[in-house]
This record gives sequence, structure tokens and C-alpha cells, in this order.
Amino acid sequence: MNTGNTGQDMFNPNQITVNQGDNVSVTFEDNDTDGHTFEVLLPQGLYILNNSLPGETNHLTMQNFTTPADNCQIASTVIPCNTVGNCAPDMSACNVTSTVSFVVTQPGIYRFFCLYHQALGMYGFLIVLPNRAYMPTNSTSTGS
Repeated sequence: MNTGNTGQDMFNPNQITVNQGDNVSVTFEDNDTDGHTFEVLLPQGLYILNNSLPGETNHLTMQNFTTPADNCQIASTVIPCNTVGNCAPDMSACNVTSTVSFVVTQPGIYRFFCLYHQALGMYGFLIVLPNRAYMPTNSTSTGS
């Protein structure tokens, strides 16, 4: 998924459909000089990718980022980001990429969004279809 090259902050694609139990790997690439996040709250925890580099700006608040993204959060545990990025010396263009993987355990429709730009329409939906064959690894069975 990426922010596209439309001049408007948006996810592309803005709808992802997977099956319950799938291992989902999201690579978030943004290609402008605005700081962005990818956030989705699933039943097993919050997943956040922060694609903000020093020199980038939150163009809504005019906040300048002075430190690299280091607040990725996976299943409610803060971890160092695996963000890779480079920007033009004059900050006219950036390319920032980060990745997160998780297993979706419950069917449903989950909204993902950019913390900075969701009011402008930078959000989408993760659609998790039910899978009768899915067996959680921590389930217990009882015999009769």
C-alpha cells in the first residue's frame, strides 16, 4: 500500500480483503514529504507504522519531525521501526517504507488510518472473511 501520487493523502489500496487466520504483511510506502502513519486496531492489539523522518512535516499542524520514526507498535508493544527512507536534500521528495506482519484472528471489518490525515480521508478498511477451517494456536479442545 502506498500514498499514491495524486497530490491527496490517501491509501492505495484503501480496501484489503483477507481470510481469518491469514498471515498479513503490510508494507507501507509513502512518497511525499508529509509524515504519515498506518494504524489498525485488531482484537489482539494495536498495530502502528510511523513513516515520519527528520525534516518531514505534518502539513496540517506544521509540526516538523526532528527524529526518525521509532514508535512502531505491534500488539501493544512498542518496538523499533524497521523504517527505511531517503529524502531529497531539499526535502522536495521522500520515499519511506516500513513493514508489519500479523495474523488476523477474528473476522470483521477493521478501519485503518493515518493519525495525521484521517480527517482528510486517509483511511481504509481491512476486511477479514470468516474461515471455518481456522484453528487458533492457543485454543483448547475438550473431549466427550
